[in-house]
Amino acid sequence: MALGATRGDVTRMMLRSGLTLVAAGFVVGAPAAFWATRFAATAIEDLSGGGVPSVATAVAAMLVVAALATFMPARRATRVEPVIALRSE
Repeated sequence: MALGATRGDVTRMMLRSGLTLVAAGFVVGAPAAFWATRFAATAIEDLSGGGVPSVATAVAAMLVVAALATFMPARRATRVEPVIALRSE
């Protein structure tokens, strides 16, 4: 998969893979969060929904955390020699 790839290629490949999973989670989770908030607001009188700013802040924070959680192992993977990685498999 990464044989012959540069360090930048490996990093981009791993970041794309990790952030694709996060994006899929947002596509499913954001509508579910809005629905759950509206449902809870009907059940609890004093509950304010928070709206788009709170969801946008949560999305931004999760993107930063996901990017860091993906980048750290990607950086470590670029420092391993391909021959050593193939021997360990």
